[in-house]
Amino acid sequence: MRRMPLHKASPPADRQVGRDRGVRKGGRRKFGRVAKSSGQEESLQLFGDRFSYWQSKKAPEIMNKAILIIRTLLGLAFVVFGFNFFYGFLETPKPSGLAADFMGVIIPSGYLAAVKVLEIAGGLLLLSKRFAPLGILILGPIVVNIVFYDIYLLQAFNPISTAVAAMFTFVLIVYRKNFRGVFAGPRR
Repeated sequence: MRRMPLHKASPPADRQVGRDRGVRKGGRRKFGRVAKSSGQEESLQLFGDRFSYWQSKKAPEIMNKAILIIRTLLGLAFVVFGFNFFYGFLETPKPSGLAADFMGVIIPSGYLAAVKVLEIAGGLLLLSKRFAPLGILILGPIVVNIVFYDIYLLQAFNPISTAVAAMFTFVLIVYRKNFRGVFAGPRR
């Protein structure tokens, strides 16, 4: 029989804290401490009580509301700016230099009209929760082109496109599980 050294105190009876060596979630090992309280479920404490608020029941509600708000704002932005191309209800500044030459080529060719139709479709898909990953798939290249247009052609900071890129990145991170197959290697 093995004796416990006297200098190590045992945790209180109402709360036992031990190393998590076998909890798996989604196939990945989670490291941290598991706190067991009498009459409560186990909770994973990664850094003590510092993040205890995010382990509460309010955190998923707040995150779900944030996801809904950001996804809705992003979808509305693409729908509004897409319809603005066809109906012109918002005033847009006229580009100059390389940006004006670029717009002078893609507007008469009908290319920008096709992009705006895809923006409207992607925005509407983002507004519906069920087809949001498809909207992300459609809007991804458009967001990259908007950022590149601002950086390389306008050579100016555009707060609207920066906000759209940030919201898109957030939504992409939230829905990243839907794109696992794209980044997975070939099956053997």
